Amino acid sequence: MDKDALAERIKQLRIQHDWTQADIAKKLGITKTAYSHYETGTNVPSLPKIIDIAKLFNCSIDYLAGLTEIKMVEIGHLSNKEQKVVLELVDCLEKSKR
Repeated sequence: MDKDALAERIKQLRIQHDWTQADIAKKLGITKTAYSHYETGTNVPSLPKIIDIAKLFNCSIDYLAGLTEIKMVEIGHLSNKEQKVVLELVDCLEKSKR
């Protein structure tokens, strides 16, 4: 895992959500200092904490680790019909890039 990519991704996601480091730390049940070390790359979170971070930001661990540019979109809460529309839209967008 690229610790610099992880640090940058969690910082970007926090800023996008308009949360402070203290906000995230509280949500994760850790100190602000511990979270700050994640963002600076001083410390790398444990796997269970990485999972918690991914759930918090609704993204994949691969995205956090810098292995993909795809964040992840959860559509499980949508009806079957709505999921089909979303998947068809994604398919259409992918075809238009070819």
